[in-house]
Amino acid sequence: MKAKVRVRSLVAAVITSQIALAQGGEAATLEEVVVMAQKRSESLQEVPIAISVFSSVEMQNRAAFDFADVAASVPTITFAPYPSSSDALILFIRGQGANDVGQITKEGAVGMYIDGVYLSRPQSVSMDLADVEQVEILRGPQGTLYGRNTTGGAVNITTKKPSGELDFKQSFTVGNRDRYRSLSTLNLPAFANISTKISYLDSAVDGYVKNSGPGNDYGEDAQRAGRVALRWEPSDTILLDYAYESGKVKSTPVYYQNNLLASETYPTSPHTRSSRPADLPTSRTDNTRHSLTASWELNDKLTLKSISGYSELDTKFYQDYLDAAFIKSYYKSADKIDSHEWSQEFQAIGSGLDQRLEYVAGLYYFEQSGNHDQILQLLDLADDFDPDGNADDPLALEYQRYTRANAESMAAYTQLKYTPNFLEDRLSLTVGARYTKDKPHGVRSLDATIVDYQVIIPISSGVKGKSSYDSFDPMFIASYQWSDELNTYAKVVTGYKSGGFAEAAADFSLPYDPEDVTNYEVGMKSYWWDRKLLLNFAAFSTDYSDMQLDLSPDPAQIQVVNTYNAGSATVEGFEVDLMLQLSENLRLSAEYAYLDYKIKSVENPVTGEDVTSEFSLPYAPENAYNLALNYTYPNFSFGIVNAFVEYSWQDESFTTAGTSSDPSVKQDWTRGDYGLLNARIALTLDSLGIGDVQLAIWGKNIQDEEYEAHRFTAGAGAAIAWAEPRTYGLDIIYEF
Repeated sequence: MKAKVRVRSLVAAVITSQIALAQGGEAATLEEVVVMAQKRSESLQEVPIAISVFSSVEMQNRAAFDFADVAASVPTITFAPYPSSSDALILFIRGQGANDVGQITKEGAVGMYIDGVYLSRPQSVSMDLADVEQVEILRGPQGTLYGRNTTGGAVNITTKKPSGELDFKQSFTVGNRDRYRSLSTLNLPAFANISTKISYLDSAVDGYVKNSGPGNDYGEDAQRAGRVALRWEPSDTILLDYAYESGKVKSTPVYYQNNLLASETYPTSPHTRSSRPADLPTSRTDNTRHSLTASWELNDKLTLKSISGYSELDTKFYQDYLDAAFIKSYYKSADKIDSHEWSQEFQAIGSGLDQRLEYVAGLYYFEQSGNHDQILQLLDLADDFDPDGNADDPLALEYQRYTRANAESMAAYTQLKYTPNFLEDRLSLTVGARYTKDKPHGVRSLDATIVDYQVIIPISSGVKGKSSYDSFDPMFIASYQWSDELNTYAKVVTGYKSGGFAEAAADFSLPYDPEDVTNYEVGMKSYWWDRKLLLNFAAFSTDYSDMQLDLSPDPAQIQVVNTYNAGSATVEGFEVDLMLQLSENLRLSAEYAYLDYKIKSVENPVTGEDVTSEFSLPYAPENAYNLALNYTYPNFSFGIVNAFVEYSWQDESFTTAGTSSDPSVKQDWTRGDYGLLNARIALTLDSLGIGDVQLAIWGKNIQDEEYEAHRFTAGAGAAIAWAEPRTYGLDIIYEF
């Protein structure tokens, strides 16, 4: 704790001293940021949505190579690695997300979009953010324009489009644990009004927990991906963007250790070597995506757009928990998921009534099909089974679960913004609505095998789940532009997350109901001090009815996870975003998020018993913040020096909803608070005559903080996965 205090004091001292140095100097103004949050290009300061935005330059300053690196800088986001799969993230915004993201029958509360195409499988989240233009993180329910499971928020990732001019960029990174990353991008000159861009990524890093045996280590990752983007402009009013990408990830999961097995050879501190040899095959994920966006500008008041997307996912992932999951057991898992999804969206974006009316209307269709084959192996050393009278015989059990699932979703939506002809055109009124129809269905078979004796115990076979849900979600916003620098808004928006069937439930045929959300929010977006200071504020209160929460009813059966509609809950909080241009070369940014929740009522669906005290809201830290300084010195004759440093903090949070009311059990589900210090310093040489060259050194978790990435409890004690230790590297970037 003392180390954390010293780090925070150091950051505060640096900020204070830099502010003092900047006083009296003439500071540059902050640049305008343009976002696509409402399906059209708008100023960030005019959009009545709480948004965090990261440009490609800001991601480069943070050495952010994937979305987890970006999310670590956003206080409203809490995330963790998914057990057994290093390719998937458990992702929450404002305390809303999905815990068991490995189930193909469930969707998250945070929508992920790349160039407007929705990605349902979380294995896509960890892919390298190669050649990205901007990342927008929309906080809170987006029930009108983002109606596919976005009760928590939405993430818009925009890629860089072909320029039509010849240019080349090569980024190369080396670092500790034999880390390397190579990203090549080539823009070709336009030919017949067609521009082409080609990107290729190759990266790898060794694990950070060694396997005591001959197999793979824990925490390995290697990625290869290629992307071809085409832009065709057959006329001044028609634009088509097509992209094809294919990626492959080879990885191993994080390492779990049990806190009750502490000894001289099994410390409570993070292990650097497994307790004994682990069986850890390489996990593999193959991704293929196609996207096509066509825009037709009929006139200066109406644009029609079509967004088509198709993707395939094939992943196999493994986990050897060794002694972590059970004190007296040995636990392994193997999963295989095949998934296909297709989406089509039509949009009409326009204006009327002398620009007083702006509107967006659209139709949306989404279809997904997938298979999930899972094998869980448990070696029970407690002598529960003794067929031949030998008390030393262990019981080796295998649970085999096979699920086929399909989901179909259709929606129609509209949003209209009207500026009345009074109050000097300062008042804007926005109304929106979305109608959604979801049809989830699937079939599951479940068997158990006593391995040593080849005894197969059928548990269930061909159990079907089929249902249909619909929802009408309205929205209303009133915003008032007090001046060119000050805008305030108040809004009420509803959100909806479809019901369905829990793949890991004890009874697959029993559905859980949709989750309905009503969010009340007031906000301010403002500039001060001649646009040297940006200050944005949002306060919200979100009411949840039929809240979907995951619960393992028996800690000794980790493979069973039921999804319940947990009565009602309220999540409240506020967020502050600040950016200050201290001088022409120095910029300070700060974000703070406060979160408070109350589980109002939870009724056991079987017994009717009030079990409210057994539940908590997972991944909802009370306090979280991020502080960052960016300093640029352009006055060297040979180039420009840029220095970036940031410190992020998150309070403790739970890692499951069903924490129990027992304090000792609750503690086993509690991930501790932590703070991380990251920095990067770069030198850009722009006078070589052969293009620009940038050399940079960076470090993440510089103070080598020991903090928990994830934890759970099963049987006895807590299975803890410690996060990656300090990492550092060197970037070499060349472009012409």
